[in-house]
Amino acid sequence: SSKSIVVDSLTGEQQTRTSTDYGHYFYHSCETKIDFTVDQLLSIRPDDPNSAKSVTDHAVKMQMGDIATGLSGHYEMTSTCDHYYVKATWRAMVGKECIFEKNFNHKIPRNLV
Repeated sequence: SSKSIVVDSLTGEQQTRTSTDYGHYFYHSCETKIDFTVDQLLSIRPDDPNSAKSVTDHAVKMQMGDIATGLSGHYEMTSTCDHYYVKATWRAMVGKECIFEKNFNHKIPRNLV
């Protein structure tokens, strides 16, 4: 795992990046290799709470014999005074071929939150 914090001296924006590699595991019971990683970037400016942003990427890779599969996700969350915004993309892979993809783009009223 690694974590870095960067503060822009002009704008005061703080960015915190966390990268976690959960490692490579081999499960003998099903003869499967699994790798899992998560990367997240959080940012905010001190003078604007609605500048807060979260960007997260995760990936799971699995292999059983010659069959390689993977799942990945990309998420972005932001806000305004009136709404939260959530964008996401999910992908399922077999080898290098994408066999499933789903995109979300939601606008959620804050309702006094």
